[in-house]
Amino acid sequence: METVAFPGGDLALGREIRSLWQLARIIRHYRPTVVHLFTLKCVLYGTLAGTTSHAGTRYIGAITGLGYLFSNNQPKTRLVRHAVVSALMHAVRRVDTHLIFQNVLDYQELEHALPAHRMHLIRGSGVDLAKFEPPSRRRSYQKPLVVTYCGRLIAEKGINDFLEAIEIAREQGATIESRVAGAPFPGNPSSISKQRLKTLENDTKHRYLGHCDDTPTLFQTSDIVILPTYYREGTPKTLLEALATGCIIITTNISACDDIVDENENGFRVDPRSPEQIAKHLLTLDAMSENELSAFASHSRKIAETRFAMSQVNQQTLALYPALTCREG
Repeated sequence: METVAFPGGDLALGREIRSLWQLARIIRHYRPTVVHLFTLKCVLYGTLAGTTSHAGTRYIGAITGLGYLFSNNQPKTRLVRHAVVSALMHAVRRVDTHLIFQNVLDYQELEHALPAHRMHLIRGSGVDLAKFEPPSRRRSYQKPLVVTYCGRLIAEKGINDFLEAIEIAREQGATIESRVAGAPFPGNPSSISKQRLKTLENDTKHRYLGHCDDTPTLFQTSDIVILPTYYREGTPKTLLEALATGCIIITTNISACDDIVDENENGFRVDPRSPEQIAKHLLTLDAMSENELSAFASHSRKIAETRFAMSQVNQQTLALYPALTCREG
């Protein structure tokens, strides 16, 4: 099997047309049985290329979130969104395509435009339970509790709400250590500014870690993980990894985060853009006993095992593949 990656980026018409042409050429040359595509842009380009390519190919499109294009309602964005949906409708109806959605809201966004038998709801990309597991020793939950944000530093991911919530909770007496792991995302208009990033790097109230490659250790050394996202994404991978390592979760009441939190059993869900609610729950957790916090952590691991194990997700995804046969030529 040969893998070809097509990077995203800002739209430049000439470059985008060349990418489509090159992708169509590759598909015509290799005549694959399956082309598995990830993210909206790659799904769109792959299926469009498929309309001029080998007719015997099935396209599996994993839409891991509809993103900024569907969360912003400015006139220009709405126009681009309409064009994307129209192009996707055209492509899906001309080639053998099955689309995977990670949350109900994204599914409902496009169900009016696409054939129902081509749409499938599979929650998240799954989590490797062997790689992400609780620390070998039970957490001590000694004060201060370690509270971590891990994600891109953009407004829609909730970085500003996280920082404000930490400040509010501390003002009200919470004993917590704040850690921020992540990097700016210049391609997004709401990315944290260079000046704000520099302030964060020098802020003694938070420990800024930058981009983190060793997320198993990051979460094993965290007590609470907060992701106050209102981004149009699939199921946040960060939260699945935090669940598997037994972290207590605070996140938002949005479709992308369904099933991640059992309220008051492994964490809490809050309204988007509500740092005050986050701070309230931090105070609640700060007042809990070690046994109560440990029970929350155990429940997080149980959710990861029963709802989001990678083996389950892979099985559901592979069920969409056609029966593979050897092809001559």
